Amino acid sequence: MKPVHVIILLFFTWIIVLTGCTSQNTSSGRAIVSGTFIDSLIGGQNNSYVVITLSVPNIILGGMTDYQTTVKPDGSFSMEIPIVSPGYAAMNANSKIYDGLILISPGETTRLNLVFNEIGKINLRMLEGVELKQEDLGNIGNISNKVREAIVDGRNVSKLTMPFTQNARIDSMLIRIDKDLAIVYEDSILSAHYKNLLACLLKQFYLNGFFDNDNLNKSDYAFLRHFDLNNPPQLNDMYYSKNLRLILSNPALNIPRIGDTPIVNWQKEVKSILTDLTGINSGLFYDILAAESYINQLHDEMNPLSEKQKANIRTYFSNPSFGDILFAENKKIILQVIENEQNKQANLVVNETPLVDKDKLMDTIISKYKGKAVMVDFWGTWCVPCIQALNESKTLREKFSNKNIVFVYISGYSPKELWEKKIQEIGNEHYYLNKKEWESISNSKKYGFGGIPTYMLFDSSGKLKNKISGYPGNEKMQAMIEELLH
Repeated sequence: MKPVHVIILLFFTWIIVLTGCTSQNTSSGRAIVSGTFIDSLIGGQNNSYVVITLSVPNIILGGMTDYQTTVKPDGSFSMEIPIVSPGYAAMNANSKIYDGLILISPGETTRLNLVFNEIGKINLRMLEGVELKQEDLGNIGNISNKVREAIVDGRNVSKLTMPFTQNARIDSMLIRIDKDLAIVYEDSILSAHYKNLLACLLKQFYLNGFFDNDNLNKSDYAFLRHFDLNNPPQLNDMYYSKNLRLILSNPALNIPRIGDTPIVNWQKEVKSILTDLTGINSGLFYDILAAESYINQLHDEMNPLSEKQKANIRTYFSNPSFGDILFAENKKIILQVIENEQNKQANLVVNETPLVDKDKLMDTIISKYKGKAVMVDFWGTWCVPCIQALNESKTLREKFSNKNIVFVYISGYSPKELWEKKIQEIGNEHYYLNKKEWESISNSKKYGFGGIPTYMLFDSSGKLKNKISGYPGNEKMQAMIEELLH
């Protein structure tokens, strides 16, 4: 289970435009975290069996990455962490959580002392570096709630006047962002640093919403210059990397694939497209954009890095952490490709959509598996929570692989080629629906749902027993499946 403040970090990226972010340190090198550990519960002795875990925001991959080290017999510990931009990391020792966060930066050392106190909690004393204390987290959370309330009740939404042009809509959204940001800057508790930090996070959250509009021309993307893309937020876990991937995949912007092109040459072509729109012609934004282009190749195409690409990465990036992260991910994809091939040969079934009346489509699909329990997963290749749930539930699928249950995966609105690649790693039974087929289920009175991932569980007679949106976790899903099998 993730530490509590890792969950807080995930919350911040949800709730969290135009001004206020301080520039980031982009010096070369990995971050170093070192210090000493003492367990007061055993008389102030050092304990070499303590494992220190840092949960670090990974700005290239999105989400958090855990790094661990074991305390030495003399109580000292040290860890070297690949990081491309400053970020606040969560810490725990033997699963006991430190209530604050520590700032780690490329090429810099953070030194601290950790002590298990009398009640088994962690006390921390900073020797060199910056921390975000529990009270700071609470204050940021409180002002975040005020912003969320403004979002939910819509009090900061501007009224559109005729004509309803794309520019008018964009201007209205920017005004709304400015008003929501004012809630942050008018707060009397947060320091200027934390106000700027929260503003950066709010900015990335809102920028993600701009990409929901498929009707924009290239020139409309001039709104990008309002979002300070050269400055990734320090509490980032998801939206900055997601926004950069949306830029890379946007058909109006038409950014070329990086392929084997040297990074400098690729960036030159990309800058000819983006400089006028973003107001940026150099800096960390273009370096992370190049890294995200490689990640797109690895994740979306399941295509490992070529030797030329590896050489380009080693040659270009002065911060070795870019290579650390990309090469580690490349190894995972190579193993995944091998496993996918085994899945393809073993248990992958791609079904044709039954040619029946649309109101009978779901019943017809389920009837194929009569005599067995069925778990249906409605998902999409573009849906981050769907992909996260598929990864999390892998062990669950394996656990029930020889039981009287079938796992069925139904996708719509997904690029066909990408879908065909993704299902290789999932295995089991798959259906690919067109828009009308998908809507015949999602809008139906019996099976309708509003978002994905959505799960439906049927007993062996084909009766729907459970329907749930959002993955409930392996433990709850396992309990529902076992109930079907009894």
